[in-house]
Amino acid sequence: MERERTPAGHARAQRREAESAQLHALPEVHAMLRESMRRHYAAWLDEAIPALGGRTPRQAVQDADGREAVEALLRQIERDAQNQRVQVDPQLLADLRKELGIGP
Repeated sequence: MERERTPAGHARAQRREAESAQLHALPEVHAMLRESMRRHYAAWLDEAIPALGGRTPRQAVQDADGREAVEALLRQIERDAQNQRVQVDPQLLADLRKELGIGP
């Protein structure tokens, strides 16, 4: 669906963005999003990841090449998180690394 490119459409988009920013600023919303992110990455440890040749991160860290690939994915998550409205808690990434037995 193509976005409306009229002044009214632009104003609506700006209002939606402002409303979204206000919603994300609420502490309870922020807490829910962080908890959802924590659950997502806890499950991610046991998901088959195409970038890991279909292995899970837990399986991949068992060999040197897989470990390197998992570390690269974690660094990518960190880089991508810098552009998100809700930041990834650094402790979450530290916990993932600990769970996988890899260093910072």
